[in-house]
Amino acid sequence: MDKYRIPREPNLMQHYFGRDSAVYDILHHMRLDYVKGQAPRVDDCLIRRANKEINSVRAALDKSTYPFMRDFNEYVFGGLKRQRVVLLIEGKFLGERALESVIGVDLGIDPHDLYKGHNVKGTIDDAIALEKTEKFLDGARVTLRRNNWEAFSVNASKFFYFEDDELSKFQIDGQIDLRKLIPLVTETKSYVGIQPLEIPSKKQYLEDSPRFVSYRLKTSLKKKLLWKLGLKEIGEQSMISDWAASRVITSDKEEARRLVNFLESSPRIGQSGVQFILTKDFYSEPKPNEYRGYKVVVLVSTPGHKPSVREIQVVDRNQYYDNEINPNSPAHHAKHKQKVNRLKGKENVRDVCDILLEKMFGRSEELIQI
Repeated sequence: MDKYRIPREPNLMQHYFGRDSAVYDILHHMRLDYVKGQAPRVDDCLIRRANKEINSVRAALDKSTYPFMRDFNEYVFGGLKRQRVVLLIEGKFLGERALESVIGVDLGIDPHDLYKGHNVKGTIDDAIALEKTEKFLDGARVTLRRNNWEAFSVNASKFFYFEDDELSKFQIDGQIDLRKLIPLVTETKSYVGIQPLEIPSKKQYLEDSPRFVSYRLKTSLKKKLLWKLGLKEIGEQSMISDWAASRVITSDKEEARRLVNFLESSPRIGQSGVQFILTKDFYSEPKPNEYRGYKVVVLVSTPGHKPSVREIQVVDRNQYYDNEINPNSPAHHAKHKQKVNRLKGKENVRDVCDILLEKMFGRSEELIQI
């Protein structure tokens, strides 16, 4: 790979890695080989260098998230209103069969202290998610073993911020009824823990769902990169910008547009500076499956941290039901993710790329024994 000169054309990870980086170089030549149907060959030393670069950027995104989210949430929720945070951990129980599930954890009011003082090898997000998952499994171990579950595989974690007063109708004896709340804010795979749930009707959703801001740091970009490697040209719309992403659910499309207009003005929000890069407008031009929403790519600067590219997704609650909650909707994200294999008949090339990307970005799943 060292024989190549650094390419000048756009790159899938251009928002996060410069042209002199190993990640930029590897992805460029991997994409060229992928399109030709050739299995790429990459020197192990370059892979190790890329892995260090990825871990460095991931840590920078992770550490700068909470100062930004504190500022951004105060703007969205209107200043001094109390915020409650709920952590949702997506994964699957493993045993005689696999059961896709969501584990919910109420982190309480203003839990930003959780994110201070961590000395972890990975990200703070991962550390909190694993700690809370283990605590949940400890408390339910007898029941889980009785039902022949052997382990839980953690796939992803998301943090949901709510105005605390809006959650009063979900409280029982001061505790949040997560089985009632979770189906109204995210796809549940029909289970919270090992308890089956019903997907809410549109009427029930519109009557009961609270507004929220959510955040997640992607643990792996492998699947998205594997699909995008097949693109013959890379433009602004196809560059990856959602390694760190926030999502805002608004009451209607007009409110969504006002928030997008605000972000496009490159505002200062609290102590955070926001520099607008581009807007992906899927309201004006919906995706083929009728998915609608805004994705605003910005460069965020927070005191004491390196500026970082983030994606802020803005969607009205009516459309969000179709995008995320209702699996029968053509706009549902699971249908959108059913990509066509661009290398049909040449799966061995895809397999090699899969292995290389996993070496670079690491595994996205963590297995916890029950």
